[in-house]
Amino acid sequence: MLFLWKILRKLSEEKLVRSFKGVRGGYELARPAKNIRVSEVLAAGRDGDQMGRCVLGLDKCDDQDPCPLHSQWKHLRKQMERRFQVTTLADLVRDLKAAPQKRRRALAARKLSA
Repeated sequence: MLFLWKILRKLSEEKLVRSFKGVRGGYELARPAKNIRVSEVLAAGRDGDQMGRCVLGLDKCDDQDPCPLHSQWKHLRKQMERRFQVTTLADLVRDLKAAPQKRRRALAARKLSA
């Protein structure tokens, strides 16, 4: 429970959630979900730049002294960072709600083709 409290406290410090004390207290988003980017949530939760780290976990890995996967990871990391910057919490919820319908359609299509 302490771990969760630390996460929520950090999100509160970053003005992503609001906390309410008391018997009916709790947490809620500080802004509408459509106005909170995934990149903001990830940045609030990181101890340093996790995405900028070497994919193999090496201490020394950069353009001058690359690991074997450096160039591939660098490209993929940039794509992921761009995706996180344009994706909102509302987008994630919408995609989660759509997922069961997509699965049902895929199962139905398989049954028809069998």
